[in-house]
Amino acid sequence: MKPEMRRSFVDIAVRRQKAGAGSQREFLLERTTNMHWIDLSDILSSIHWAVVGGVATRLYMPERMTDVLDIVILAKDAKESRLQLRAGGFVYISELSIAGSSWKSPDGTIIDRLEAKDDWLESALIESQSNRDEQGLPILPLPYLVLMKLHAGRP
Repeated sequence: MKPEMRRSFVDIAVRRQKAGAGSQREFLLERTTNMHWIDLSDILSSIHWAVVGGVATRLYMPERMTDVLDIVILAKDAKESRLQLRAGGFVYISELSIAGSSWKSPDGTIIDRLEAKDDWLESALIESQSNRDEQGLPILPLPYLVLMKLHAGRP
């Protein structure tokens, strides 16, 4: 994302924010990994994947409460990832309204596996391998998380 585009979005958010609203600055600067999530590295070992959504944001802001681990993969890896998840004891739940599917891990964790075909995703997934949270999960870098939100229509 170009710096001037990012600046425009920040300016819009600042105009909409009421003075004095929100959390204390010290809290906003904290980074926590209190919630422990399943690491899919061994299960999805032959494909690139990264954490997105609420769990990913804990690398960039205070941790949010969420019940679902969202990951993104390349659409071309969808079949292979399904096979690997099943082999790892995951149970298929359903297709998502967007490209992807929902799964339940052996410990009961819900995983939403998003599939994307975007040109930038492969390099973003590779970059994610060196962009890890305190738990060690690969996190999609912030500019790409923002891009995913924009594509989803949620600026």
